[in-house]
Amino acid sequence: MKPFLIVIIGLFLKLNLYAQYYNYENTGLPICYITTKDSCLIDSKEYYIAATIRIIHNNRVILPDSEIEIRIRGNATANYPKKPYKIKFPEKTSPLPGMNKNKSFALLANYTDRSLMNTAIGFKIGSMLDNGWVPRSEFVEVVVNEEFLGNYQLTEDIKEGKSRVDVDDSGFLIEFDFDYKSSLHYFATDLNNWYFTFKYPDDDEMMEENFYYAKEYMNKFENCLYSDDFKEKRSYAEFIDEESFAKWYYQKNLLQMDECNRYYHKFDNTEDTKLKIGPLWDFEWCLANAGNRINPEHYLENKLYFNRICDDDQFMRKVALIHSKYGANIYSEILSYYDILTDSLKKSQEENFIRWDILDKEIALSTPLGSWEKEIEHSKTFFIEHYKWLDNILSEYNTLINEIEEGKTKDNIDIYNIYGQRINGIPSKPGIYIIDRKKYTLTELLRYIDTYLN
Repeated sequence: MKPFLIVIIGLFLKLNLYAQYYNYENTGLPICYITTKDSCLIDSKEYYIAATIRIIHNNRVILPDSEIEIRIRGNATANYPKKPYKIKFPEKTSPLPGMNKNKSFALLANYTDRSLMNTAIGFKIGSMLDNGWVPRSEFVEVVVNEEFLGNYQLTEDIKEGKSRVDVDDSGFLIEFDFDYKSSLHYFATDLNNWYFTFKYPDDDEMMEENFYYAKEYMNKFENCLYSDDFKEKRSYAEFIDEESFAKWYYQKNLLQMDECNRYYHKFDNTEDTKLKIGPLWDFEWCLANAGNRINPEHYLENKLYFNRICDDDQFMRKVALIHSKYGANIYSEILSYYDILTDSLKKSQEENFIRWDILDKEIALSTPLGSWEKEIEHSKTFFIEHYKWLDNILSEYNTLINEIEEGKTKDNIDIYNIYGQRINGIPSKPGIYIIDRKKYTLTELLRYIDTYLN
């Protein structure tokens, strides 16, 4: 037998034995054993197949054999070799300690994120911002029909519920969705022609009044937001929970997320509640995981409604205040969290990248760096540099003007812009300002005014 055939056969046997007999418990993570009925392949996004799941951790059964239904989930991610899955229990269940009971959960593959950490970091930041429900998740190993599939993230997924996105019977939970044609109920807004699908009510519970209330509300919001005087009247703010939008926008740009799922929800159909955004989902292309990874750029991502909202300085000041309140603590916690995740995933990532040999292979928008350690170093370095960049950008917005009492004007302080023109009142736009021949940035100027007033 020729030598190269012997090598090929040897590699085949090694991989086959690896799949069948590998000691999964060595990684230190819980192991999800999934067995489909009649060992059927999980090959559909549309149709669930029957299966059982058992979760073991450190030789202890965390979840005994339980019936589930399982299918492939995701859009672009469903086309990668390592498939993400959606699982459903017949009754509300907590598959791992700390997770709220529910029927629906997801197994995220994190295939294009070679650090394996982006989603965990995203959820961590979301939980620190106190902006409503954030999915709980745990890293696990997954074995399907005795085949080792590698490291996954078992997580609560986005749906309506008391322990998830709390929405009343008359409210709605919708998603901006390019794949709207695959849904039974969807609508397009009149002004932007943007399509939304319903996460709640679902198809079985949809009533005509639910559908048209959501559509009408989004149309009214858009009409106010894109009116000529939207900054002066700020009528668009009557439709949204500004704190929710500001925190979501801050979280997204702290991670510099190029793409994400956009969910909007309103608790009920009364005037007492406003539109909220979130939770943030899909952290695939964040923390410089796409594009030019060698010299990544820093920028604010202002797609969809934020291309308009962010022209309103009052909104951006809210974002700056959120950064001032939460930023330093988030920065410190996330740097420590990188180290915690590195320790907990060290063994698991080794086995994952034996199963999926992609550390030096191109995947979609993501250029490989050659090792897991380099992926983490790259991600962590970018987070540090991007935080500093964002801190500088937001410092240019007025974080003190809300503390200055209304009616205290500076008629007796002569403020000029860089062109020597006198400014009437208190400026609100970033720039260089001059008082008594001394130059001040906006933030420095506002501190000077605040000190002068007091």
